[in-house]
Amino acid sequence: MTQWHCNTDSRYPHSPRRRFVLPLIALLAMPVAADAVYYRYKANDGTVVLGSSVPADFARNGYDVVNSRGRVVRSVAPALTEEQLAAKLRLEAEAAEARRLSQEQLEKDRALLQLYRTPDDATRARDRRLAELEGLIAFKTNHLAALQKDLKEFEGRAANIERLGRPIPQAVLIDIDRTLKAISSLETEVSHTERQIEAVNSEFAAIISRLDYLNSLQR
Repeated sequence: MTQWHCNTDSRYPHSPRRRFVLPLIALLAMPVAADAVYYRYKANDGTVVLGSSVPADFARNGYDVVNSRGRVVRSVAPALTEEQLAAKLRLEAEAAEARRLSQEQLEKDRALLQLYRTPDDATRARDRRLAELEGLIAFKTNHLAALQKDLKEFEGRAANIERLGRPIPQAVLIDIDRTLKAISSLETEVSHTERQIEAVNSEFAAIISRLDYLNSLQR
């Protein structure tokens, strides 16, 4: 087999090996031509055109990039109309909102499972909270009954004084007024606590239902 060697010694300017190596280096330095591409698009009359470029008026209608063998290497979709663009943006916004809500729900579920591992845990927590609120109502109801008893006594005293034809003492009137205000305040507090009981039942109903669902995914 013939072997070629590069010899660049200036003492041999006309060496056959030197004359061969220099053209070889120049050949290797030349870039390799890329595969030519063409653009296929439709004219206004529907005619399919194949050219080296796409006029701007036709580019917005979409086109294909094909190689010299006629194979499609890339397709460019037509530009969207204003209505299509608006619909696309709306769908993207809806998808983004759905992803945000999904992530938000995921974080809520993680926090929920840190508080209650099972529906039974949540049930026990609900029952403890309801017992506290019901105990508070019982206490306020007993206090309310005592105030109503005091009011009845004060009003009876005032009626007796009136029957004697004498003016009701200011102290009695103050007692009646103070007791009426206390009764009204307690009744408002009892109503508020009853609404709290409803809220707790509603809140834990949703929590227990969600825990049932999350636990079902792990079975």
